[in-house]
Amino acid sequence: MSEPAVVVHELGKRYYLGELHTNLLSERLGNLIRGRKGERKELWALRDVDFALEQGEVLGVIGRNGAGKSTLLKILSRITAPTLGRAVIRGRLASLLEVGTGFHPELTGRENIFLNGTILGMKRKEIERKFDQIVAFSEVEAFLDTPIKRYSSGMYVRLAFAVAAHLEPDVLVVDEVLAVGDREFQEKCLGRMNSIARQEGRTVLFVSHNIDAISRICTTGLYLRNGQIAHKGKIDETIASYLAGGGRHGSGMDLTGHTERWGDGRVRITHLELREADGPPAATLRSGGDFDLVMTYSPTTDGNDIAGVIGAISLADVRGVTVLLVSSDHSDQYVTLSGKGGQLVCRIRDFNLVSGSYSITLFLGHKSGEVFDCLNDAQIIEVIGGDYFGTGHPGHPAHCKILLRSDWRTE
Repeated sequence: MSEPAVVVHELGKRYYLGELHTNLLSERLGNLIRGRKGERKELWALRDVDFALEQGEVLGVIGRNGAGKSTLLKILSRITAPTLGRAVIRGRLASLLEVGTGFHPELTGRENIFLNGTILGMKRKEIERKFDQIVAFSEVEAFLDTPIKRYSSGMYVRLAFAVAAHLEPDVLVVDEVLAVGDREFQEKCLGRMNSIARQEGRTVLFVSHNIDAISRICTTGLYLRNGQIAHKGKIDETIASYLAGGGRHGSGMDLTGHTERWGDGRVRITHLELREADGPPAATLRSGGDFDLVMTYSPTTDGNDIAGVIGAISLADVRGVTVLLVSSDHSDQYVTLSGKGGQLVCRIRDFNLVSGSYSITLFLGHKSGEVFDCLNDAQIIEVIGGDYFGTGHPGHPAHCKILLRSDWRTE
């Protein structure tokens, strides 16, 4: 059996907050005048990180901002050195951590392809062999002989990813930088990373806040929290662990302190939970599935039951555009809320949103027009592509939000 492509052992990276040691004379004099003696506070960006990746494995690295994701990739890419432990990469590494990494702004796109390829250890003939594929993928052919200092950030990313992904690296490391590109190009990059791993048998480490992208191309996941590994394992299990502890993401959330709400407060929504239909809590939703959305509500202010109540739920995409609304009054289902409090369950069948992140707004009110409680952006949910059509096709997240079955024929 071949050796692992990547081995990380007891890795740690320490920084100092309020670091006063400096080579600038003005700052040294300032420290002396203020009488400061160089007190420093330690911050461990990474601590005791251990894992190994086999050849062809695709690892998704997830976690909140400041969790240590980018620090890990910088150590693997030899941009910064670890304080403790070691990281071993077998084979040629290509990394894309920042826009324009390894590019020279005064050189043209054409010249930078050869420069970047040389940095990656490629022979000129190898670069020439891949040149046309790189240019075609990047879609910047019209600007190939323009100095890249005149490129937009999106053009930088297109060319940088094309170079990194086509010069046959043994290990490809990609940070959140792909978020700079447009959605269509992101889909193209994800497809290329998938091809690198599945067809070419190379190893990929991918950092992203796009949970759907992570779930689609990664086989295993690494969840970092406060610089340490909170979970490592199958990608679905890792995502579930992250979402369960990820603030406004997840299967359940206390909403008593939510401030973006309005209404007379006669009844208040205190908790929200997503569940598989008649099943356990769900960290994510899948297109085509059935699930329950459970709103827990507080006792009424007067302790009396309320009949004729409307419950409603809407979901908005990342741009704030409402893409789905379900309301009990659409089907004349007016409910009665207990004066002692309880739960209102909405069963959604055959869920037809494409993959992505969505914000939920919750509503409780009376058919007379009275609003009890309306919570804007109560929670973020992640929708994972599923087999809505029964064909294995996930739909086209780059072009639409709603999935709809159809029949086609000729006449």
